[in-house]
This record gives sequence, C-alpha cells and structure tokens, in this order.
Amino acid sequence: MQTFKGGVHPPEYKESTQDLAIEDCPLPEIAYVSLGQHLGKPAKPIVQVGDSVEEGQMIAEADGFISANIHAPISGTVKKIAKAPQVAGTNVDTIIIERNKDIPPKEWTKKKLKPTDINLETFINTLKTKGIVGLGGAVFPTHVKFMLKPDQKLHTIMINACECEPYLNV
Repeated sequence: MQTFKGGVHPPEYKESTQDLAIEDCPLPEIAYVSLGQHLGKPAKPIVQVGDSVEEGQMIAEADGFISANIHAPISGTVKKIAKAPQVAGTNVDTIIIERNKDIPPKEWTKKKLKPTDINLETFINTLKTKGIVGLGGAVFPTHVKFMLKPDQKLHTIMINACECEPYLNV
C-alpha cells in the first residue's frame, strides 16, 4: 500500500468485520426518500401520491443552483409525501415509497466510455441529471464543482480516495 509522509495513521480496529464476506442488503418494504439529502435547496417532487415508480426513475428535480435530482431507490407506489425525521434531527419533506415485491431489482449495465467520448458540457449534464453528489458531510452537488467561468479551463481532476471514516466497519 502506498502512503504519504506525515499525517495521522490511527489504528483501524477492523478485527470484528475484516474476515466477513460482503453481503447483499435486503430491499426495504418502505423507502423514505428525503428531498433534502444534499446541501442547498431541497429537490421538488415530480411524482404524486398513488404514482407507480421504477427503481432509478427521477422522483424529484433540483430546485435551484445548489440542489440535486433524486431517484427512486426501489420500484413501488408513492404512498405519501410528508415531513419525516432526518438524521440531523430535523423534519424534511420526504417521498415515501412502498416496494412492489413483484418487480425484481433492476439489472444495471455499465456504459463503457473513453475520456475522448465525452466533453465537459456532457459530463456536467450527466452529473446533474443523475443527481451525483459528494459523499462528505455537505453532500454538495458535484456538477456545480465543474461549472467554470468562460475564461477558466479545467486541466486537472483530483480524486481523494482516502478513507474518511477509519473506524467505520459495521
């Protein structure tokens, strides 16, 4: 493993899970999909109570510059759109979906692209359409980070692949 000079290297304490196999998590019977799961203005629902939704379908659209589209995590029926508690302890507008057990999980296929197959505008639009956000605490919409002023040029993308939760293991 490559490392960097200096920094903090805490003990990992992964003994309780290091030899366990990765397991599939069962799909929930009910999914609570917060419309405020990113930094910025909450997304605006584009589905209504009673609508059938398919896994991966956009169910809420970005409602501002710093906002992100949200997609259904399961296939099912929208049972309610109401305030529900979020991890931070606040009540946030939430789309509640009851899973349709007759629809199997979606089979996703990867699209193989070369860097020369896509330009910056298409890249930004894809990030925005798919609702890609950062995985840090702010959950900042990623497409905004790539929106340059006309006189700016993007020449380097830096990816931080360091583990931000060294003690997380269960």
